[in-house]
Amino acid sequence: MTISKLLFIIFALWFTLFLAYFWWKVALKGWVYKFFLYRRGIVTTAEITYFLDSLIKVQYRAMFYVKLKFHTATQEVNTDNIKIFLSKNEIHRYRVGQKVKIKYDPKNLKNISIIGVIT
Repeated sequence: MTISKLLFIIFALWFTLFLAYFWWKVALKGWVYKFFLYRRGIVTTAEITYFLDSLIKVQYRAMFYVKLKFHTATQEVNTDNIKIFLSKNEIHRYRVGQKVKIKYDPKNLKNISIIGVIT
């Protein structure tokens, strides 16, 4: 086996792993998380503890950052920033202190979706 063949095999292996990683990050990760949320998600209510307008609009919907606080069977969970997209007539329903319905994955508490909102 020559050096050029060995380098070609190493490059081909590296490139294959790179494509698999890229495919996971871009497409599969979101689909897998949505599937797990659909299969084993639990619906509960959460309180909005933080609400910030990002001043970004996507297809005439404003993007906001929200932090939530909710209770699981064993603990109280405070989430990181969640990006949501709201139209003008939906903004009044999402203020600090108000309750919203969410669905969360009990095995991955960072996998959260607010019901009825584009995230």
